[in-house]
Amino acid sequence: QESPYGNSQCIAPDNSADATSLFPCYNTPGETKDDALWFQDHEWDKHGKCAGVKDVTDFFTQVCSLSAGPLKIMDAARASDMDLVDTANQLQRSGYCVWNTMS
Repeated sequence: QESPYGNSQCIAPDNSADATSLFPCYNTPGETKDDALWFQDHEWDKHGKCAGVKDVTDFFTQVCSLSAGPLKIMDAARASDMDLVDTANQLQRSGYCVWNTMS
């Protein structure tokens, strides 16, 4: 992270071009494609372009891979009508740290 959130040096990608399509983990049910693309572009601009990745595909391939496990747990919790605290507890039991639920 860069200031004011940290002091890591920005490592720019080899190619900083924006994505031309929506990556799978950003395809959220109930969200418009335009909104999802806006958020994906925001993540690339604010986080990916200094992450030391090759390009936008490298960044989002890593993001989607890292998020797959927790998202699977959260989808199952939602299908089981778990509340936020129970979902956080399930994530914790599965080895994913939850710092705060703001509840």
